[in-house]
Amino acid sequence: MAVRSNLKEVRDNAELEEMVKAPEDGQIIADICLGTQTTVAGDFLIHFMERSSVAPDTLLKYLQHAARYSSVQSIESLIRITRNKFSDDVELQANILQSIHTGLVQRGRLDSLTSLDSWSEELARNLLSLDKENAIPWTNYPVEALPASETPWVLQQRVSQDGNKDSFFFSSLPKGEQKTGIYRSSSFPLPAKLSFWCAGHDTIPSMPLGKKNFIQLKDAKTGEVLASSPPPRNDTAQRIQWDLSQHKDKTGYIEIVDGDTASGYAWLAVGRFSIAGLNPSKQSQHQIAAAEIAGKLKLQSLRGDFVKILVATNTDGAARGAIGQMLLALHPDSRAAALVAVIGDPILAENLRPKLGEAIAIRDAKKLDEALKLAVKEVPHRLQTTMAEILAGDKDGIESLLALVNSGNLSPRLLTSPNVSTKLQAAGSDEQKKKVAELTASLPSVNEQIEKLIAQRRLEFAKANPSLEKGAALFTKHCAACHQIEGKGAVVGPQLDGIGLRGVERLIEDLLDPNRNVDVAFRTTTLMTDDGQVYSALVRREEGALVVLVDNKGKEFSLPKASIEKQQKTGLSLMPANVHEIVTPQEFYDLVGFLASQRNKKE
Repeated sequence: MAVRSNLKEVRDNAELEEMVKAPEDGQIIADICLGTQTTVAGDFLIHFMERSSVAPDTLLKYLQHAARYSSVQSIESLIRITRNKFSDDVELQANILQSIHTGLVQRGRLDSLTSLDSWSEELARNLLSLDKENAIPWTNYPVEALPASETPWVLQQRVSQDGNKDSFFFSSLPKGEQKTGIYRSSSFPLPAKLSFWCAGHDTIPSMPLGKKNFIQLKDAKTGEVLASSPPPRNDTAQRIQWDLSQHKDKTGYIEIVDGDTASGYAWLAVGRFSIAGLNPSKQSQHQIAAAEIAGKLKLQSLRGDFVKILVATNTDGAARGAIGQMLLALHPDSRAAALVAVIGDPILAENLRPKLGEAIAIRDAKKLDEALKLAVKEVPHRLQTTMAEILAGDKDGIESLLALVNSGNLSPRLLTSPNVSTKLQAAGSDEQKKKVAELTASLPSVNEQIEKLIAQRRLEFAKANPSLEKGAALFTKHCAACHQIEGKGAVVGPQLDGIGLRGVERLIEDLLDPNRNVDVAFRTTTLMTDDGQVYSALVRREEGALVVLVDNKGKEFSLPKASIEKQQKTGLSLMPANVHEIVTPQEFYDLVGFLASQRNKKE
């Protein structure tokens, strides 16, 4: 604290350098510079990074702080140093560039530096050029009879029984064991033998196999299962080999199935296939990183490259979503944003994704409306609600939303949803508001519907047999992004230790009508930006020239303060008002049962 107080008074970098009497002094001062918001501190960090070896996670903190507070001349120097020093590590360069850009945005310098522009374009092109080998693409699908889940599959390095520690596996462990999905390869000619390495579990090892997690090979023409193996019930990958000699003239595809929603011993990881094209490729991760850079730096020159990837049938769903977000950053449009929100959802038919991607890429009003009509016919009500909330964000989107309701493709009840109606009032024209009133005139009030639902669920809960274990898994899946119990979860909304003391009746009300009683600290704000976009979010904090907000999925995003034309506090909660559509009735009772069991308040 004393050194930091002195650093704040230093006005000359030479004076600060004189304080470094030994190598360890430089590291100490560099760390203290993170709490010192002066140009001298920012410049010192740049000089320190130039002459010292810094761990990657610490390096990114130094870079962001230096970009926010150092002199412009020093930043130009920093960019040149970074490009030279890490020329052989494209992934680290991508992280460094984003840290520097964040620092510049926080200081309000939105006019990018010439050297940053050229570096970002070169880096994005390099990322897109990687992994061009003949990889066999994989696609995530939902497990039948289970609720749609975010894809659980990520690339993870795992140890194998033969001592190999460097190979990447498709793994369902890192994102949470409750997530489910089927990772399916494209078809390929079957060899006489096929081997791979597998780690993971299928329920608790002391119990019989649950037959929910497994890897199987299917005939591409008939769908017949040709071979199947469970995970080895071991965290260390074991080798598995299938004898396919009787099928060697056929084509087939692999399915890695995680159908276990439990919170433990419910994952598997597969890799090191004897067919090289089946092995994990980092292509999608590189495409996502390139899309993030192109979106933040507004790289219009790369738009055509990303459009080709977006509409390709073998593009990974996560990469497709990131590219869609990037195209939206170049040209904000609520109609395209509504399509981006569903294009990566596992429940969407695979043949529909390229059609939606094409509409997002072309940005023609007629094509966007056609794609919206296709999408709302295919997706469940929970996703229709998401699309409606996004479409209500600007005048063009509202026009498309009203057309979908008027044609019978969407229910007029969506217009009365609190999150939709708030945006309609903020962004809609007088004529559009009049049309909303006409379309909803004959509907029963929202309060009347909710009261009937609350009464029904209250009676049925008394006869239900809730599972606390399943309720805990549901909390992790649907609530932990914003709420915390016993230190697990995020602190976006209120902490829920001791929530069971409210009683079952109040818990049911809170879940089904989250806008009934909203603490003033957790009420959302409606913001309209200078480009006509409307956002409904929770304001978290300010970072320099940015205001940081949280959306209804618990994810942070930021807006430049200068772009906000008006904002208004609402009485609404960030929590979705359609929980009864997101979970089944039995899941609802399991969740209520789990919450009701939490009766110990955190001191």
